[in-house]
Amino acid sequence: MNISVTKAAKEWGVSRTTIYQKVNDGELSRAADKKIDTAEMLRVFGEPLSKNVLNNH
Repeated sequence: MNISVTKAAKEWGVSRTTIYQKVNDGELSRAADKKIDTAEMLRVFGEPLSKNVLNNH
């Protein structure tokens, strides 16, 4: 499931700047639509603050 950078930052409790830095460093990838796959967020940042984001397919 792909989510926006803003939603990813909120759900994982990290800043949008941190996400963009990880993308620019090649540690995190974004889809063609500029959204982030929740699996990528899990791989890089671990579990989100709320499990709801993973259950809303």
